Amino acid sequence: MFKKIKPFLRPITNQLIFIRTIFNIAIRNNFIDNTIYPFANEKERIRIKSSNHKIGLTKKEIERIEQLNLPELSSIWHTRNVWLIAFYFAGIRISDVVRLKWSDFKNDRLYYIMKKMKNLSNHIARHSFGNIAGDSIHPLMLQKLYRHSDLKTVLNYQANFIHRDGDEALDSVVNF
Repeated sequence: MFKKIKPFLRPITNQLIFIRTIFNIAIRNNFIDNTIYPFANEKERIRIKSSNHKIGLTKKEIERIEQLNLPELSSIWHTRNVWLIAFYFAGIRISDVVRLKWSDFKNDRLYYIMKKMKNLSNHIARHSFGNIAGDSIHPLMLQKLYRHSDLKTVLNYQANFIHRDGDEALDSVVNF
């Protein structure tokens, strides 16, 4: 029986982490008192067991999820939609999905700052340059501008900022 339950443990753990995050935000914004926090001290612990077993749905299964006839505005309807948003945007974290606003979409592109973002620093200035340069400046010129001795370093670094290929790759998956 445990073998049947085991594949579902990680998604349950992810949901508990999400619930913990909501509690933390609510406490930080004084919406609730921290005395009811279920994850403090010896109350409820979230145990994460690592597994090399990864599962993924097929295109047909994704299509069936998209076509589910669910009661509009119900919790399962919202859950399905949030899951699909995460899928459409290449596995965006749930904590980032719930913080999205319409203003994060500009020129048919999603712009958001991942929750794990560092404070503004000079290194962020370097990333910003790489992002704007995107795939418009030849890698050999970027190698000179970045002052990297190895072109491979430039290619690995710049791969984070090239959007066109990523857009086309994402499009080929979600627009099947």
